[in-house]
Amino acid sequence: MNLRNLIGGLPGYWCLFEAFELSLLRSKSPTWFGLYSTPKAFAILLLLTGSFLTLRFISPIISSKLDDIPVKERLKNLSPLKIFFFLHIIFRISLINIPCSVGEDMTQQMLSSKQWLDGISIAPNVLSSPDSTNISANKSDWIVRPPGGAWIPLPWLLLGFSLGNSIHISLFVLSIAFGTGWLKLASTLSLPIPWLQVLAFLLAVAACLGSLSLSTASVFTTATFPWLLTLSLYFSDQWNLPKQKLKIHLLSLLFFLAIGVHAFFKLSSLLTVSSIALIPFLIQVVKCKKIKLSTCYMAIAGLILFLLPYFLLSSLNEQLTGISSDELYSQQD
Repeated sequence: MNLRNLIGGLPGYWCLFEAFELSLLRSKSPTWFGLYSTPKAFAILLLLTGSFLTLRFISPIISSKLDDIPVKERLKNLSPLKIFFFLHIIFRISLINIPCSVGEDMTQQMLSSKQWLDGISIAPNVLSSPDSTNISANKSDWIVRPPGGAWIPLPWLLLGFSLGNSIHISLFVLSIAFGTGWLKLASTLSLPIPWLQVLAFLLAVAACLGSLSLSTASVFTTATFPWLLTLSLYFSDQWNLPKQKLKIHLLSLLFFLAIGVHAFFKLSSLLTVSSIALIPFLIQVVKCKKIKLSTCYMAIAGLILFLLPYFLLSSLNEQLTGISSDELYSQQD
């Protein structure tokens, strides 16, 4: 596949990606396969059909039109990372007057962080509101959601920024981590420079649009996912070396703990990042005819560290509200 074919196929790949993203989320009232409601199943089917028709009939037409566009030689050597930063900043400045939208699930957590900074509530993710039995007094309630969402604007709130600006800055930083992470992963996989340049442009657009919305705390997972994937490939290579250093084993354990920490931001993110945790073990099994005892020990320790944050969060929710993480997760779409 050459660069022009890649560009021509982008609409089809976008439809395919959206269908894949929808398929990862279980509906609250599933009808089909115990996973999807009728509208969601129809949307997935429509996106898959659109992807097939686009890649089969429309993409070749776009690719043929691109053959007539000349490309200057000096443009071929532009750094993909510089392209991403330049375009992302330009795009974001052009949308500077567009307000950031905050999802309904996140508004209470944002308010709790502001209340904690103002001394109204005792901690982020603890919301102070009028007591229904005595409206002259306030009550403090633990928000039954992973507390990581309330931490997103905290660094900038502590520096004196307003809540709105803090959310904007946090989203901008996370969007940069998102874009640079995918470029790093693509570079690790030795993609050609022209492909990386096109990817930098697409990531700049996606990152800019993503920085305008804080719908859920999964924005944290979106930013860290490519970096975790790159690290999983790195540890896979290190585990296959004849002599393994103690430092690599310790960093590997820290890696599994870092993956598990995503439970504090979005419980459903554990389903996504769990596949990353499996990659080093799968590569080890494929490359080695015999499973090493050290790999078994690492799997046991990694599993414990991966699940530890989840159980800590579940215990915290049960102590403060009586609702476990299992019950909370079953209520989410």
